[in-house]
Amino acid sequence: MGQIIGSAAKPKRCNLNRLSQFGIPAAGEHILVSSDNSMNAAGQGNFDCYIVGNGKTAASELEIFPINETLNIQVTPASIGTNKFDISACTDDVRLIAGSGAEYGATGHKASDYMNVEGQTKVTVSFSVSISSGFVCCWYDETKTYVSGASQTISTKDSTTGRYYLVLDVPATAKYMRCSSQLFSSRLFMMEYGQTPSAYEAYHYIPGTNEISLKESLMPVEYDIVKSASVGGALSRISQALASNGSIELEQNSVKQFVLQFYGKFSSFSGILIGRGASGTHTEYIKVDGTNIVIYTNGAQGGSVAHGLTISEYISVQLIVKPNCDYTIKIDTLGGTYSRNFVAPSVWTGDAGKMFCTSIDTAFSLAILSFWSAYEKSKWLFGDSYVSNYSKNRWPYYLQNWGYDFTLIDGIPGENSTTGLVNWTSALGHGKPRFAIWALGMNDPDTSSAINGTWKSNTESFIADCEKYGIVPVLCTIPCVPSYRHDFKNAWIKASGYRYIDFAEAVGGETAGSSWYTGLLSSDNVHPTEDGARLLCIRALQDLPELMQP
Repeated sequence: MGQIIGSAAKPKRCNLNRLSQFGIPAAGEHILVSSDNSMNAAGQGNFDCYIVGNGKTAASELEIFPINETLNIQVTPASIGTNKFDISACTDDVRLIAGSGAEYGATGHKASDYMNVEGQTKVTVSFSVSISSGFVCCWYDETKTYVSGASQTISTKDSTTGRYYLVLDVPATAKYMRCSSQLFSSRLFMMEYGQTPSAYEAYHYIPGTNEISLKESLMPVEYDIVKSASVGGALSRISQALASNGSIELEQNSVKQFVLQFYGKFSSFSGILIGRGASGTHTEYIKVDGTNIVIYTNGAQGGSVAHGLTISEYISVQLIVKPNCDYTIKIDTLGGTYSRNFVAPSVWTGDAGKMFCTSIDTAFSLAILSFWSAYEKSKWLFGDSYVSNYSKNRWPYYLQNWGYDFTLIDGIPGENSTTGLVNWTSALGHGKPRFAIWALGMNDPDTSSAINGTWKSNTESFIADCEKYGIVPVLCTIPCVPSYRHDFKNAWIKASGYRYIDFAEAVGGETAGSSWYTGLLSSDNVHPTEDGARLLCIRALQDLPELMQP
């Protein structure tokens, strides 16, 4: 019998009557086949034979091998949350032609990817405002050939959600739908199945799981699970086997709001570490063993709490950090769950490093580490210690506590424009905001005679990315303080022609060596007082009033 190779990605499979649609498999590639055509849309069915690519180019030369014993395929298919519209998959500066479904150039517009509507009779599209023009919906068949389309207006307001919606009939031959508009980013567009509008929910891809088990009588058939990683939308995920005392990592970022989740299947459990940053300052992680949860901050052991669980068969750990840095730890295992909330002053302060998980004397046959953050927010803010949001002497604290929690914040004390650019680049892999606020520079001081060249280069790279993706860049003047001057970069910002928040003018920090207006600069001569932070927030809202909008 031939060799079957599986992977953490869903292996190809099909009904015998649709085998021709797969074409000729590559050499060594396997396709599982259901000869009774029992495979359903989720990829589940009776697979009693397979074909293997043998280097031939003609279908008549392919061999079909029988599987004489039961091949047990357990599939949890990938799925999408309520909102089927993924803004990160849009084509920028493109509009759809209602009469043909074709694309044409239109600055500022976005066209969606092909959204699956197979099996649906009605779908609902909705925005946060009424739409009188510029919104096009088109339908396509299974080969993505145009079926029909029309320009649409949306004026009906749902009394429950407050959203403006339109119910569309799905043509009988349609399998896909595409839409185009100028307002996808700013007006929270959704496409969902059915005819009842829901409250806004960001696009959320839920990866499937896939396991193949073969009876020993099939040997020497082999099945290998290989490492797979994906980054896209708001989710990063990596899945693999994890050896005892091994580690897995995701990308670096410093976002304040996130969910980090680990799932692991094991025979014997000792413990795991999970968090952001395994060592160094501004890092934080937790240790979960058979008895306790222990919190480590900046590498030092802190408090601990007993979880009271008997951890068996598998463990799931969720670390849920809220926008204000309050956080929740949830543990699930066979037969029990545990949850604990942590609130100020015990907030999450781990802002530096990569998301990670390390096993402690435990071998996991399957380990999945996933990370999510609110990259669907229309404003992103990148900064340093000034953008901490859990302290009253930082201006984003007031932004959130005054009810304007519409901005994703990425920042860490000591951040400079070089490390900030790394986080910015990473974030672009998850989405594209409407506005990007560049509040970095305090740790890139100017010299006595010139602008900081590294800051200027990094800022120009940030602006270039914004222009490439149709994002509005918003710069920020940096107040001079007794130890650091920023007057050259501030002059460059004001002459750039881009929008900016004038923090320096707000506090009286426009000239080298400035100590600001009375009562606004703290005793460390770098950071604001509570009064200074409030004034900085007020100026941010004045210069960028879009901060007050979803």
